[in-house]
Amino acid sequence: MIRNIFVTIVLFMVSSHAAHAQTAGCKDPAATNYDPGATIDNGSCMYPPLTLTPTNKATLASALAENSGMVFWDNKLWTHNDGGSPAAIYQVDTATGQILRTVSVSNATNTDWEEIAQDDAYLYIGDFGNNGTGNRTDLKIYRVSKADVTGTNSVVADVISFSYPQQIIGAASINNTDYDCEAMVVKDGNIYLFTKQWISRGTALYEIPAMPGTYTANLLATQNVGGLITGADIDVSKNMIILSGYNFPIPSRFIYIVYDFTGNAFFASNKRRITISGGAQTEGIAFRNQEYIYLANESSFFGPQRLETINLTTVLSPYLTLLPITQIDLAAK
Repeated sequence: MIRNIFVTIVLFMVSSHAAHAQTAGCKDPAATNYDPGATIDNGSCMYPPLTLTPTNKATLASALAENSGMVFWDNKLWTHNDGGSPAAIYQVDTATGQILRTVSVSNATNTDWEEIAQDDAYLYIGDFGNNGTGNRTDLKIYRVSKADVTGTNSVVADVISFSYPQQIIGAASINNTDYDCEAMVVKDGNIYLFTKQWISRGTALYEIPAMPGTYTANLLATQNVGGLITGADIDVSKNMIILSGYNFPIPSRFIYIVYDFTGNAFFASNKRRITISGGAQTEGIAFRNQEYIYLANESSFFGPQRLETINLTTVLSPYLTLLPITQIDLAAK
């Protein structure tokens, strides 16, 4: 009995010490308010203004003038077009911008495809664009097996349908809704949607299961990102999400990086908004590796559809050097 009491007291003292040893603050050495004593990121990091200039990689094939989502998988870049286009995804040559493969989704309709995401086994195609009147309710995500995409040029998709519980259906004008969406990522068996809020100029983060079915999306958070979010990608191993966006009607664009998060508390972590130089209607974004990203731009009055890259080494190296060695990816750039 006495021994059990002693063990309990010791365990309590150890756990209490560990709890008190944790210090919340800004852990990112790149931040202006970096706290070297912080052990838990609390989302307080502040950063100096920064503008990055992308490198033009290629003009995309004319068939991809309406490209609207992008994913990098198995060292291959995949994209798709938005509403009214064929229900298909396209493998793109990153050097020439030409189409290498076309894979049709036989049981799908491209009402308004706006994003493509992935996990280990599947590709997820977001047919959830809703900027016409903001009244669309047939929102869905097509889930396609990567094994099928590898093996054939025509695949059948599972369907994930969802709705926003807060959405009010009524008369609305074009680009006048907070229930449009063009960005998503997949993590830990769930899909995370980042809405394109035309009214609020921010984004709302919703969660739904990454399984076939019909769901009511769970609102997790909202964030003032200073613009319209058009794409997303995630590096799960590094706890990093990157969003693309632009301001409208002002022709300026940006990326918004969140990292060092826990679970799905993405906006409780480090948040950094970086201006991207040059005019373009950027609709797709994807990690090439931990420090390089692709940007895909639609054809617009800025110019033809094109593929760009950005080197984020100077931005992310201070954070990546703090990760355990098992999390550092030394893959070729």
